[in-house]
This record gives sequence, C-alpha cells and structure tokens, in this order.
Amino acid sequence: MARLIKVPVIDHDTCVGNGECVRNCPMHALKLVGGRAVLTDQELCSQCRETTCEFSCPTGAITVKYQKI
Repeated sequence: MARLIKVPVIDHDTCVGNGECVRNCPMHALKLVGGRAVLTDQELCSQCRETTCEFSCPTGAITVKYQKI
C-alpha cells in the first residue's frame, strides 16, 4: 500500500548554493553538489519541516511536497 511522505524539492535555477539548508539539516540528508543543494539521501531525511531546509533557504528554492511511495 502506498503512503505519503514529505520530501524537499529543490529548484536548482533558484538555489544560490549558500549552504544554509545543508548546515541546518539535522539529519545531514542534503549536500552541496556543483554549487547547488541536493537531497543526497532520501532515507536520511526525517521530513521534519520545522526550521530546517525549507525555511532556512534565503531564496525559497526548497519546498517540501508530499510524494507517494
């Protein structure tokens, strides 16, 4: 049976690569790759959506969306 999880989606055209989201991710699921934020391990993502990746991004490049798995 499918379930919904929250996943950070990163707009690489908007991301400026300042690393705030990487520094604020409590699970270390994000990394800077080629100067842009990337969710490198979805299994590590705790889907916290508190004051982490989405809210720490100064350009709004990260939105947390529901994904069916």
